[in-house]
Amino acid sequence: MGNLSNITSTSRVLNLNLLTQRLLKTEGEHETFFRNKSLNNTLILKSIVQPPDKIAFSITQDNATKLFKPFDRNDLAQGGLFAFIGQPNLMKALQEYFGFQPEDNENNDRDMAILKELDRIPSLDPFLLREKMSELGVTVDKSYFQIDEMEWSRIKERIISDFVPLAQMAFGEKGKNDAARSLADKIWDPKQTQLLKPILKTLDIPQEKASEIIFSWKGLLYYKYQAQDSHADLVKMLKEIESARIYGYSSIEQKGETQKTIRAIRASFTEDWKLCHKHLASYEKNYIEEFVGKQNPQALKQTLTNASEIFDVLGTVIGSTKHCVSYWRYFSGSRIGGRIAADDFDALLDDFRKGTGLATMARAPTERAISMDDDPKVVKA
Repeated sequence: MGNLSNITSTSRVLNLNLLTQRLLKTEGEHETFFRNKSLNNTLILKSIVQPPDKIAFSITQDNATKLFKPFDRNDLAQGGLFAFIGQPNLMKALQEYFGFQPEDNENNDRDMAILKELDRIPSLDPFLLREKMSELGVTVDKSYFQIDEMEWSRIKERIISDFVPLAQMAFGEKGKNDAARSLADKIWDPKQTQLLKPILKTLDIPQEKASEIIFSWKGLLYYKYQAQDSHADLVKMLKEIESARIYGYSSIEQKGETQKTIRAIRASFTEDWKLCHKHLASYEKNYIEEFVGKQNPQALKQTLTNASEIFDVLGTVIGSTKHCVSYWRYFSGSRIGGRIAADDFDALLDDFRKGTGLATMARAPTERAISMDDDPKVVKA
């Protein structure tokens, strides 16, 4: 955990501890992420759940969300307490270990609503966090979202362009492009999802799912437009890992195990990305080819009903990829002369191994102490 001290956020880490410390040093009023001060000192982590944790915490998800509260805010290496947001006794854990006050119902309800939504989304990308907070009607300081306005606007524009054919369906004629574009802009707004309800009714989709469908569709498209660059970054990272300059192996056997782990990581990423591309192809066929190209309403229904599942897969796979790439850049760039100690390298590889495998949920048998995503289980709350 100590290696995360200076990282504010990745697609699988939200370092509220560091971000809140920085925010509180600035002048003026501060809209912190949570009302509960203790929660603002935590790190929120997306993690592929290992079988022992699934049993110990009664977790059913493969991709779950952890809260990590450090013993020392300035030294994460000292360890701390953690809990899964999805565990059955979360409120008890929050009261005992994370400072929740039972009588503070208003603030508790707000913070619990945020926690539950963070657990539902597949990654912690700043764009998705900002959109989720907007959907909840929750105001937090923009410094928690490491994305500038120009980048956010660019992403928004690309996503809305995919909404336009759906909006055109509402008007019947493609000639009404200006009206369709205006409706597509409104569909983006979480407060305007009722505009989608007539279309959902026509397609026999429950209207109460409008908000979930639109958010999932936004997330799906966000990752669709990131997939190519993320995969290219992954290929580059794997090549760098395979050619890394490692020193200090204790034995030939350790070196052999390291090479075995590298091959397992490559294979696991390969299977995950096959799953990712399969879902992207499904979206392209149903929405672009069948609905946009052939005006097939059943293809639109398939697109909307599958949006949540596709979003979850893309978010997990691409989010994990982006996190590993980001951390590898930080990790390898901090090594003097580009050389990496064998034990540190093995710890990193074990992190990466545990962060992949959505497609098969297969895990290599070797378990080592890790440095990035293994929370000290001091209290199994």
